[in-house]
Amino acid sequence: MKTALIVDDEPLVRRELREVLERAGYAVAEACSGREALQVLSDVKPAVLITDIFMPDSDGIELIRTVKSCHINVRIVAMSSGGYFGFPNYPALATKLGADLAYDKPLDLKRFLDDLNRLTSSETATAEPAVRV
Repeated sequence: MKTALIVDDEPLVRRELREVLERAGYAVAEACSGREALQVLSDVKPAVLITDIFMPDSDGIELIRTVKSCHINVRIVAMSSGGYFGFPNYPALATKLGADLAYDKPLDLKRFLDDLNRLTSSETATAEPAVRV
């Protein structure tokens, strides 16, 4: 069973993603900040890390950079509602820093799950990072 780590400061977002991922057959771990996610990563080895970009304490951009610099072998999916705050390029920045996929919120859950299944089913996938708006 593949494991996903959801990192988001909004409990409702984590709950909705947990339900979708568990129905799709994923085991799910959660964290409410980038700092907490790094603690979870010391115990859990997920196939995919799904992170919000805007969070207090330690944001998703910092988390992506840290995970990539530590060479943790995990696929990364970033998501942001930052476009609503006047800076629509955070998903693009996330992919430049190493996220495999990036989305604007609210998510199209069917497309998100389809993309996630493709991403985690291919251990040798070398496709360019994709931004989904």
